[in-house]
Amino acid sequence: MKMMTALVADASEAKVFSAENRHATLSEIKHIKNPTGHLLEQELTSDTPGRIMSRGGGSHNYQTAETHKHHDEVAFASLVIRFLRDLYETQSLGNLVILAAPDFLGELRKLMPANIKKHIILEKPRDLVAMEKQEIQAHLHGYFQSEFLNG
Repeated sequence: MKMMTALVADASEAKVFSAENRHATLSEIKHIKNPTGHLLEQELTSDTPGRIMSRGGGSHNYQTAETHKHHDEVAFASLVIRFLRDLYETQSLGNLVILAAPDFLGELRKLMPANIKKHIILEKPRDLVAMEKQEIQAHLHGYFQSEFLNG
């Protein structure tokens, strides 16, 4: 059986585990924290949005298309993917399982290079990063069993 890497992440932290195969015990190989991941948009910026006057005399807030929080999420997703790329380049990636908070999973999907996408065997929009290793392992075994029975 092929080696397995499991990424469990949200916008504030990512845990990367390794196992000899999908039935083996997980070992945490990397824990990456994003110190601003739990902050609100207001806490990331010091200014309030500007105001724009409309022709009719009213005004509304000016918002940029990308918020600081979204920019921070994208930067953190890039950092996580850089670690996965390092594993790939040292031939330590193996099969890849991704369990990530739904929004963060979307960012990972957008940024994930094709050569790493080929290694993904299971991907679930689940925020399990606050769980202990044993709980994460139990979820993984449950997912693999349901995939085997349904697929």
